[in-house]
Amino acid sequence: MGPLTSIALGGIFLGIARAGGWLPGSEPTTPVPAVLWWLGYINLALAGFNMIPGYLLDGGRILRAAIWGITGSQARATRTAARVGVGVAAFFIVLGLYRFFLGANFGGLLLAFIGWFLMDAARSSELQMELMGSYVIAEYQT
Repeated sequence: MGPLTSIALGGIFLGIARAGGWLPGSEPTTPVPAVLWWLGYINLALAGFNMIPGYLLDGGRILRAAIWGITGSQARATRTAARVGVGVAAFFIVLGLYRFFLGANFGGLLLAFIGWFLMDAARSSELQMELMGSYVIAEYQT
């Protein structure tokens, strides 16, 4: 629901900006449409970001559900989605550091920190699934 909500909000904000005098393809000339324009595009970008298949983002959860549906294994789906998430996170870290050293400053570091957070979350989810699997096996054996 997160990305759909962001898309809806983005559309609403852009629609209100349009009704307030902003014309698509141009930049707003007054403050109110300018704020609505930015809110619209930020929400649309947020929806796109959330659909990246990094686990714990919505795209990663959709990937996990698809893999679970195909394989029938929740553990395998979580492990695969978490590993894809780690790969996406590593890409964000490398890209962020690259951008930082090219002069993007805070924007590059922010992307690297987002990648670091996503990597930690993906690894934690995979570890939690492994621990839960060990717990279920231990309970079954006693």
